[in-house]
Amino acid sequence: MTELYEFSNTERKCFERLNFGLAIFQIAEKRLLPLLVSDGLCQFYQLPRPRLLDHLASSNYLAQNLIGAKQQLLSSRVKLGDTYHTVLLHAAEQDVDGYQLLYVDFLDFGEDRVNQKKTAQTPLLPLADHFQDTLTNLFNGDYLMRFGQDYLTSKLQQGDSPLVLMFNIVGMHSYNERFGYQAGDAFLCKFSQELLTTFAEDLVVRYGDDHFIVLSVKHNYIDKIKLLEDFATRNYKIAGIKAGVYYYSNSGESIKSAIDKARRALQYTGSDLTQIYHVFDDDVKDCYVNHDYVLTHFQEALDKRWIQPYYQAELRTLTGEVAGFEALARWIDPERGLLSPASFVGILEDTHLVTQLDLAIINQVCERLSYLYQNGLPVVPVSVNLSPIDFQVADIFQEVDNIRQKHKIPAHFLNIEILESTLTSVPQQLHRAITKFHAAGYQIWMDDFGSGYSSLNNLKDFNFDLLKIDMIFLRNFTKNNKSKIILREIVDMAKRLGIHTLCEGVENQDQADFLKEIGCEHLQGFLFSRPLPLMNIIQKTNEWVYEPVDMNDYYDKVGMTNLLSDPMIEPISQGIKLLSVPLALIERRDGKIKYCFINQAHHNSLEKFSLSMADWERFMNEDEYSRKLLLQLMTDSKASNQRIGSHLDGQIYLEVKYLASYQTRDMFVVSMKNFNNYLDKTRQDKTRQDKTRQDKTSKKSAS
Repeated sequence: MTELYEFSNTERKCFERLNFGLAIFQIAEKRLLPLLVSDGLCQFYQLPRPRLLDHLASSNYLAQNLIGAKQQLLSSRVKLGDTYHTVLLHAAEQDVDGYQLLYVDFLDFGEDRVNQKKTAQTPLLPLADHFQDTLTNLFNGDYLMRFGQDYLTSKLQQGDSPLVLMFNIVGMHSYNERFGYQAGDAFLCKFSQELLTTFAEDLVVRYGDDHFIVLSVKHNYIDKIKLLEDFATRNYKIAGIKAGVYYYSNSGESIKSAIDKARRALQYTGSDLTQIYHVFDDDVKDCYVNHDYVLTHFQEALDKRWIQPYYQAELRTLTGEVAGFEALARWIDPERGLLSPASFVGILEDTHLVTQLDLAIINQVCERLSYLYQNGLPVVPVSVNLSPIDFQVADIFQEVDNIRQKHKIPAHFLNIEILESTLTSVPQQLHRAITKFHAAGYQIWMDDFGSGYSSLNNLKDFNFDLLKIDMIFLRNFTKNNKSKIILREIVDMAKRLGIHTLCEGVENQDQADFLKEIGCEHLQGFLFSRPLPLMNIIQKTNEWVYEPVDMNDYYDKVGMTNLLSDPMIEPISQGIKLLSVPLALIERRDGKIKYCFINQAHHNSLEKFSLSMADWERFMNEDEYSRKLLLQLMTDSKASNQRIGSHLDGQIYLEVKYLASYQTRDMFVVSMKNFNNYLDKTRQDKTRQDKTRQDKTSKKSAS
């Protein structure tokens, strides 16, 4: 039987009367034998001294973690009633007369409830204050860095499989902007309390800003993450909650490494709000390796031009001509081959290196445009992308404009594309930049409109020249009629606001035909061209018809005509339903009439009589009376800049409105009321004429 160390009566009374938590153990045969406890520790545990000594004697946790421990500080969770307390254990081993004694101070952090008040009855020691988050009263990052590995290692020694969970509150910045930072702090406190309730037996830490970390041995974390997601989104206008999960299995791994892997798993969830968690796995590990490769080779890739623009054509629906290109960054790596933007752009944004990428792409684009421009070759504008980060780390307008001026090209050769997320992340910087870009002659396009949480306020508060409608609306296009309704309303709204439209992701002719019908001005997608390197674009020069750059303004004016409503009436005085009135865009060229576009009502009327747009154009040019009347109406409308109308053959009422001119070309929008009656009369007249002609021929043959 182990001989226990005996304190003198004076020593024992001195130690036992202490008002802070102290326990003294004897180390014998890899066991901790409690010798005495202070009044302060009895008060903390709310147990009489004999029962507390028995409790400490049976604690495997203390024995496993304090005997031979390299660390002198250790954390522990103690359940008192219905609540958990977190304590720091400060251990000091000492040889006293040949006995190995262990002196353990218990530093109480208090009850784990958010916003607990520090009172005289429950003081927090200075050491505890150092490890406590001042807003939420949770442990802070310093505590996690110092004691987190002790927690994980002790759980491994007990046979558990500990987890590291990192939480991120999505949209916290926007929440603060909308409701104020005081409301944001209040939400963080509420969320902290919910974390403690959900992970009651675990270690909960506010790691910084809107990130929290939980160390746990419970593997039912999926249900708990969903509960937190539901709590935040239902009770508060928070976009969502995301979590990264890492299984800690190697006691030699540092807490920093474990946290980093949980963070990687969190980042792997991406921007998809439906993916609220991810566990660190081989996919995340590969992504992690790619992350390091990108950062260590990025500058070399820029210097050696492994990163270069690929160009994707943008077609004008009215003419089918290539009216521009979008420049998209591609990394052609000598070791890894072609890297997609998804594998490196996000990494460069996170590290604030993306501005170097964007400016390098713009520089290469301007080099090419300058070569074409200086040599008198066909040029179409190129749109280039800017990241939200660009507006934070640089005077991005000045940087872009310096590059353009260095290459001596006009500003209208470059269109600036801005993601909609930029509007909420850096609104003030964006306002200033847009004003400067517009003053210098650039167009500003909103990219991926409708891809996320689009707000119509964005169209009210920011001055955009074009909306790039996200390809998401073209998914299941033939099966989901709602997509067509939404697309039609977006185009109608944009035209009423004086904003041009382009739809991305067009993959088949049905989509293209519908978009042309509703008046979407530009199309982009695999139906026409994939993103191609410069050499392939040069090879396709003879295959494509390019829109002359000096005709851009002409077609832009025409493109703003809204054929989803009656163009002869002010938009504010009518609804937005599709018209049954046949409408056409007609160009006058050297006394000839060319039909550029007809709406569905016009097409349906012609189809009833087995006529095409080309058939009708030929008739209008060959019928002298119709041609002269239409040309005269065009002349009068252009001279007065008003809509002009007249009856054609007493059946159809023609109304003409002048739109735009380019050299010898004039574009008009023409409406035709009672068009079906006119076609019917025209067909009857033609039938009578044909019959009369046949009768005359028959009589001649008989004679």
